[in-house]
Amino acid sequence: MTINTEDLKSDSKILIYPNPTTGILSVEFPISGNCNIHIWNSIGSCILDKKIVSIGSKQDLDLSNFNDAIYLISIDHLNHRYSAKIIIQL
Repeated sequence: MTINTEDLKSDSKILIYPNPTTGILSVEFPISGNCNIHIWNSIGSCILDKKIVSIGSKQDLDLSNFNDAIYLISIDHLNHRYSAKIIIQL
């Protein structure tokens, strides 16, 4: 299986905000089907793994237990992986 990796751009259907965040990160994805959300720290460890079953709405992720840092969020949907940097500033 091949996975296409795309950076989130302004024309992407997936919205991630606010960035930087003070704890609650909202992810909106008006796409259908199941997907997985992963958040990775700077040493490559997956610190959040969440499966979303119902798509087409907003999901709020509570990141208030994470340290102030830059992280990578990746969203896997079908054969695509969308990724973006997020900043946590508590």
